[in-house]
Amino acid sequence: MEVLEAVYPEPPQEVPEGTESLEPVPDEPAPDAEEEAEQERAQLLREAETVHIPPAPSAALDAETGVPATEGAMAHLAGYIARKCGPSFGALAMASEDAPVQTFWTRLRSAAGGLTIPSQLCLDLLNQLEAEFIYVSRVR
Repeated sequence: MEVLEAVYPEPPQEVPEGTESLEPVPDEPAPDAEEEAEQERAQLLREAETVHIPPAPSAALDAETGVPATEGAMAHLAGYIARKCGPSFGALAMASEDAPVQTFWTRLRSAAGGLTIPSQLCLDLLNQLEAEFIYVSRVR
């Protein structure tokens, strides 16, 4: 026991200077804190109900191709998924010759050809997935 006391001496009982006004924080929140947190949560939910969410995405068009920005973004996402799934879902930008028009932005961003251009099959699958997601989210 003496060895332990030599290594870990008793902490001093006096309060360090400048900390006299601090109060110890309990390990568990007080019941009032839990009630206050629940009231804050309810207030946040009420505020969230008043937030305006636009009904449709931007109608911006690509100046070069006339493709809606949402389709270009979808094609970029499809390229990411194609890269993870394998070569049957797309090809690297440098190897892609007959790429869908929606992939124009991805081809421009891929200066070294490292991004994946999705195949039309991959684009179709992603569009089907989006339609299913929209359907399921509206049903609930």
